[in-house]
Amino acid sequence: MRGKLRLGLFCLMFAVISGMAFTFLPIAFAAPTIKCYSDVTEIGDAVTMPDVRNTTFKVAVAVENVTDFYGFDIQINWTTQWIHYLSYTVTVPRASYPNPIPPSPYAGILNAQVMQLAETVDENDNISGADLGAMAWLGYSSMSPASSFNGSGTAFVFTFNVTDQPYDYEAPTGVTLTIHFVATALATKAGTPITHTREDLAITLYPRKFTYPAVPKIRVSPSFITGYHVGDTFDVNVTLLGADNASLDPFWDVAGIEFYLNFNSTYLQAINCTVDPDGTFEAFWSSGTFALVNDIEPSYVDVAFMGLGETHTPVSGTIRIAKITFNVTYLPSVFPNPIEPIYLENPAYPSIWYILDSDSGIIDLSTPVVTEWTGIYPRSAYDYGFNLTDWTDKNGDGELSLGDQIILLNKATMKTHDYKVDEIKGTMKLEQKFTHFSEERAAMDGPVNKYTPWLKTASTGASADGIGVADWTGNFSLTYPVQSVNYFEVHPLALPDKNHNYYNGTAYNLTENVDFKVNPDGTIDLLTPLDTHIINETGSSLLKGSPDFVAGWPDIKYLVTSFEQVAVDFNNGSEIYQATNYGFEEEGPPPSEYWYEDWWPYELESWWTTDNTSAPWLGQYTWPDGSQLYVNYTAASFIYIDYKAQPDPQPYFMEWPDDYTEFLTLADPTNTTWMQIHPAYNKMWNATSWEDVDSNGNLTVGDRLTMMLGTLEAVFEVKAKSTDIKAIELPCVQDVDPEAAFYTEPTIVSIAGFPRPDRTMSPWFGRNYALPLPHEVENSEFEAIPEFSNLLAALFLTLPLVAVAAKLTRKKHGSQ
Repeated sequence: MRGKLRLGLFCLMFAVISGMAFTFLPIAFAAPTIKCYSDVTEIGDAVTMPDVRNTTFKVAVAVENVTDFYGFDIQINWTTQWIHYLSYTVTVPRASYPNPIPPSPYAGILNAQVMQLAETVDENDNISGADLGAMAWLGYSSMSPASSFNGSGTAFVFTFNVTDQPYDYEAPTGVTLTIHFVATALATKAGTPITHTREDLAITLYPRKFTYPAVPKIRVSPSFITGYHVGDTFDVNVTLLGADNASLDPFWDVAGIEFYLNFNSTYLQAINCTVDPDGTFEAFWSSGTFALVNDIEPSYVDVAFMGLGETHTPVSGTIRIAKITFNVTYLPSVFPNPIEPIYLENPAYPSIWYILDSDSGIIDLSTPVVTEWTGIYPRSAYDYGFNLTDWTDKNGDGELSLGDQIILLNKATMKTHDYKVDEIKGTMKLEQKFTHFSEERAAMDGPVNKYTPWLKTASTGASADGIGVADWTGNFSLTYPVQSVNYFEVHPLALPDKNHNYYNGTAYNLTENVDFKVNPDGTIDLLTPLDTHIINETGSSLLKGSPDFVAGWPDIKYLVTSFEQVAVDFNNGSEIYQATNYGFEEEGPPPSEYWYEDWWPYELESWWTTDNTSAPWLGQYTWPDGSQLYVNYTAASFIYIDYKAQPDPQPYFMEWPDDYTEFLTLADPTNTTWMQIHPAYNKMWNATSWEDVDSNGNLTVGDRLTMMLGTLEAVFEVKAKSTDIKAIELPCVQDVDPEAAFYTEPTIVSIAGFPRPDRTMSPWFGRNYALPLPHEVENSEFEAIPEFSNLLAALFLTLPLVAVAAKLTRKKHGSQ
């Protein structure tokens, strides 16, 4: 079994070997110590961080300040994550090692003759009988008649090799290499234990600076394809390798790939695609490869696949990941021969995109770099500043256009990203002067819900008491803060169905500052009650044409704001019965026989008054034939307000939805349509009239426009005319750390790395999911050979023969 050092056994062995009885000797003044000496205290360099793997160093274990010393038993271990031992030497007896043994300052130890008690080294910590964790167990003793050893000496020396070294991203300040004493024992000649201390050894191993290997590359080959005619087929290979054109480094641990191989469908047709045709990629994975997508479309092939299995070997080497067969479908009749790309590029899905407005108005599209822009969409990005720091003219037309690539600095985040230009438009920046609007409200207190969808002047909660609120007056708001009221019309006796005839009274107008007033904050105070009081409504008029009582909740003809009295005439000579209202949904029969419910303001709610048959009081209250119900209540009015709203303080951006060049030449904007970008997106406004303030015949800054959005009419002043662009943010490797590698480096296709949460550097940053890897692509070209090439070749061969024949003919004619 493994356990503590068997000191009793060793002490007994020492006694037998020495042939002496137990005696007690004086204790030395300096305490006995077991310690390590190394020829290094640090390995590597904290600043330059060189790679020091395969560096060797020595560690000596010495016993110091001992008296009557006759034997040792020492177990040690070390940090095998970074170092492994190469060899060791036990330096006993002293006579064999009379000089200091570097790195120890001492010569050997113990006097001859010596005996080996234990000598085993196993870095797997599998030494029989040793303590848990021991990788080396070394024990020696002198034998009688050898004399005792006094002083300090070296017990053994190990040579270690640095087999691994952390990267700077793993351990920025390095790691500690430890030589640890698992267990130790020292004994006198008499076999008694020598009390001692022991000191482990710690050596700093500085990290090596991490250098990324060549990034992955996806290559399309052959690089140039020519010589094919209509109906011919040829193969294109898509290969994964390193960007240095050597083997892919396993460091990248590629887990999956998606690529779009694009081509000109005028000349070519993809007819077949085989993923991982040689089975090389799947061989790295315990469960092979899963093809997620293998689609052939008219102008591209979309391939996506990933490795499967709990275990895998990081993908490396040069791997053919797809083979695509093309058919030549058409060849031109032009010269020179068209050369079309067969290229790798995934579509830029607009997951993040902005509409940006030029701060300097209409820009020169041929010099877009260093122009300043303001975000006007999405709303969350409004007023962010952007600087266009770089531009790639993709189509070579010499000016910023659709499909071009730009780099924008977002001044809010201070991050740069690559973007694809998706639209170039013209925009007006407008300042609203006022808005003309008309809206309707039910002049009453109550909630808005699916049963009573009419907008109301108030929703204070006071109407939920079962009684209602009669003759409501007070403060209310409209959709927009009111600047001035054109007219305020009342439609009394509101009908709950709100059809074309949604009121029964005679409409009339209110007078400002008598019946209502406009407050500075844009709200309105209603000063005059607008309810109509209905007295003793009965029978069919009460129940909207039905002469019968409806159990529980009969309809009321008008929109009710409160019930003031409910009575029943039993038509039997008795007095009219006055029903009781004790509040919302109080059970009955009496005390609560009816109530007002603000969710249903066109019904009379009750448990009993209108229901003489329902359980549990069936037959308890029998109403004689001819009984009549009388109801007194207040009926609401609808109000219609035509007003000018206070101007919206935020700017409006209206985009010309058609061609940018049309915007530049637009003169009279009347009857044109514009798309609102800010403050709300994609609302279509119509310009109904134009005030040419400077009388120059063109839409310019300072002009006024009246514009309609549905029934909403607004007057604006033109503050600016400018270029705007829609920029789609291209996916990138990482935008986490601007100081780290691959910051905002665009991804051309999609190469996913296996999750590596152990890596804290870019692009992993310790995240435990697959991430896009940096990469390069290498594309191909197809030369389309015109159909008349063979005819021309035949013609060129024929022309010399024709010339010779002509000469012979002339010569013959000349001799006659």
